[in-house]
Amino acid sequence: MVPRHRRRSLRRGPGRPRPHPAHEKRRTVTPAELAALLGVATDPADRTLILLAGHAGTRAGELVALGWEDGDLDTRWLVILAGKGGKWHTVGLSRRHVSALADLRPDSPTGPVLGLPGGFAA
Repeated sequence: MVPRHRRRSLRRGPGRPRPHPAHEKRRTVTPAELAALLGVATDPADRTLILLAGHAGTRAGELVALGWEDGDLDTRWLVILAGKGGKWHTVGLSRRHVSALADLRPDSPTGPVLGLPGGFAA
C-alpha cells in the first residue's frame, strides 16, 4: 500500500493538465455528418429523431419523453418538460422539423411522438 503522503491527488490543481482537453469534450456533429445521417435514414421516425437531436439540440431523454401534446405544429414550437435537471424549456421548430413531425403524426395525436416507451402520455 502506498503511504498517504506519496499518493497522487486526483484533483486538478495549478499546473495539472486536464484529463481531456475541453475542446474534445464538446464535439458536436458537423453539418456534413448530419447530412450524411439524414441521407441514409429511410424511416420517418429515424429522420425525425436525427433532426430534433441534431438541429434542435434535443437530448435523448427529452426525445423519449416527448408527447404529441407537448407542442404545436401550427405555431412551430415544442415544450420540453423533461429537460436536464428537471427543468422545462421551449424549442422553436423549423419548417423541416414540422414536416418531419407531420409525417409521423397519427390521426389522433396522443402518446409519445417517437413511439418510444416512457413518453408523457404512455
